[in-house]
Amino acid sequence: MYYRIADKNIMPSDIAGFNSPEPGIGLITLEEAAQHKTELGIDDYELEICRAPVKHFHAGIESRDDHCLIRINAINQDNVDEYDRIAFLLHKNKLVLIQIADADDSVSAAFNGVINKRLHSAVYEAVMYDLFSQFLENGESILDDTEELMISMEEDVSGRNIKPELNDNICLLRTRMSRVGRYYDELVDVGEALQADDSGIFGDSCKRYFRRFTDKAGRLSQTARVLSENLVYLREALSSALDLNMNRTMKVLTVVSAIFLPLTLIVGWYGMNFKNMPELEWEYGYFGVAALCIAVVVVCIVYFKKKNFF
Repeated sequence: MYYRIADKNIMPSDIAGFNSPEPGIGLITLEEAAQHKTELGIDDYELEICRAPVKHFHAGIESRDDHCLIRINAINQDNVDEYDRIAFLLHKNKLVLIQIADADDSVSAAFNGVINKRLHSAVYEAVMYDLFSQFLENGESILDDTEELMISMEEDVSGRNIKPELNDNICLLRTRMSRVGRYYDELVDVGEALQADDSGIFGDSCKRYFRRFTDKAGRLSQTARVLSENLVYLREALSSALDLNMNRTMKVLTVVSAIFLPLTLIVGWYGMNFKNMPELEWEYGYFGVAALCIAVVVVCIVYFKKKNFF
């Protein structure tokens, strides 16, 4: 699909209109780009670059005299291990999104959202910025969700409501923030390259929007790094809380052992059963030893309570 922009209105057109002087935007598949490579002004080398598989959140720019081609692995909001592969074809006043791989068709949904938003108030530079900004929003949602999860985790740690899976969740979130931060770093590189405009095809107005895009991507990258660092501190707090719980458990066990140690001595003493032990023939020997044991336990408890051992 291709649209031309005239009198601040976005109107449907066809790919043949790409060569007209009017500003325009479009969304096509990689196969359609290959079919219309003459109208789009791209060559086989650029198409092969788009087809080449690239892992992780990698972005790259190919500059020509009259256009530039930007390849982006856009982060997937539902699963940061997956991404949508797309390319931006930018001429002086035209932008075409090329879908390379998009299992959930989120790129098309984002494109249509921008069209509906700017349908009767379209300025090419603003529409272009909105399309670029769509690829900031998925990661932004992940940052917001991660921050809320971290607040909940901090409350659990401070309230000593430590769940068994808490440590695994912290590690998972830190991995996610690392990937999101790398994604935004790639977008910052893209924005800076567009501002540099080595081909000299963009005007000052476009460059202002590219600067806004770069600044926002930079802020989101910084946010991802801050959240990643906070997760390290949260993990340290969790480790401290677990150590504190372990110390309290060991303290209780120590007190219990200290209380029953004298009783063990008494039991061992009277378990010897030597022939001349006087208590063996004493009528109240059993009750006397029982009373002695109870007295020892009471004295130990009172002593430890005074010393704030528990």
